[in-house]
Amino acid sequence: MRARAAELGKTLLIWVLLLGLLWLTGLAWVYDDSLLDAPALAWVSDVRRALGLGAAAPDPIAPPDGRVAREAARPVRVAVMQDGARLGAQYAPEVVDALYERLKNIMGEAIGSAAPPRRQTRAEWEQALAYDSVYWEYTAAVPLSVLAEWLSVAPPAGFDAPVRRFFLSNRDGALALFFLNEESLVPYVSDTALTFEPVDTAGLSPCRFAFEAGDGALARAPDTLLFDTPPVLMAVRCEVPALAGAETEAFLRGLRINPDTPAHYTEPDGTVVYVDDPRICRFSPDGVIRYRAHGAADGAVSGTPAGRIEAARALLETLAPLLGDARFSLSGSAQEGEDRFVVDFGYETQGAAVLTPAGDPAARVVLSGGVVSEVVVRVRRFTRTDERVDLMPESLAYRLLADRIPVRAFAMEVCFADGTGVQAPRWYGNN
Repeated sequence: MRARAAELGKTLLIWVLLLGLLWLTGLAWVYDDSLLDAPALAWVSDVRRALGLGAAAPDPIAPPDGRVAREAARPVRVAVMQDGARLGAQYAPEVVDALYERLKNIMGEAIGSAAPPRRQTRAEWEQALAYDSVYWEYTAAVPLSVLAEWLSVAPPAGFDAPVRRFFLSNRDGALALFFLNEESLVPYVSDTALTFEPVDTAGLSPCRFAFEAGDGALARAPDTLLFDTPPVLMAVRCEVPALAGAETEAFLRGLRINPDTPAHYTEPDGTVVYVDDPRICRFSPDGVIRYRAHGAADGAVSGTPAGRIEAARALLETLAPLLGDARFSLSGSAQEGEDRFVVDFGYETQGAAVLTPAGDPAARVVLSGGVVSEVVVRVRRFTRTDERVDLMPESLAYRLLADRIPVRAFAMEVCFADGTGVQAPRWYGNN
């Protein structure tokens, strides 16, 4: 009897192992992802990893090298005061980038060696711009600590202010760093150990600041750069790129999701879903990526605002090849509560911002507990066409809008709209 029971037990064990092997074989090579819902897929993925059948866990996205990080530090508007003349460039990325390449090292050294900042008056700010100076402007405020990191220098103490405009001014042979705190609108100055050297101004055009124009009837924002020549840009074609390939795989790895996980499926509307519990990422046919993580503790980034912004930027950099002739630019960051940090990005093409529907950011990255917990990206490709667009002079555009905008001190900006098909640049009022 005992021998018979032992034989039955062996037979039963063999059948259990055989059925388990067949099930795991089918799970590995045969089953259809779309037949399982997200919780089931997550459970299956965990089982496969536990049994050593899943693909290797993805490595976190590699930190960007200095070259990539410095790409983010590129301004959209520059001006040089030298030999009594002010020359500058805007809506001309090639010219702006060339000047940036010539000056990025000295800008980085100036920030890295800057003394503690001191408050300045508006008059002192304008007077400093009358000296030999180099002026940079961004589409949105960037924390100085982040800018220092992008320029590969350690930010000095007290350099947490959000700035959009800053410049180096030559006072008595020594360079001083001036910046405007965009929250308080108070100008500051920091002494540096650098001395002024002549700047190559090839490709720059005559310009002046609004406060230098002496035109009391047109009360523009005082730091608006006015150019004698109207801007010329190319129309762009806006389209939704295919969210597949090396770029999306790199994006998933940056979120610590294995792109080869079997726990992915396609919903009836064409949305592709990747599940790697507690993470889930959705790629919809309309070009929107949505990611959420519940309770993820690995993949933490630096707890400083600069570290969190750089982590968000590095993640979005994986999608850069999909954007065509556009790039992401930082449009804002904020601490919400004790444990939620939000970083917003917009699109920029030809040095001009792209306006999204309802003013929503092109991309939003949320970090909770130092971990990326939410991401929403509206992916678009902007391709320059051969259609040249000669815009009207800025002064004429200002006059046309001044009667319709109650706020008199506003600046004019050239922007594109985020829509489908060919989009032409237009003047917009920005206060």
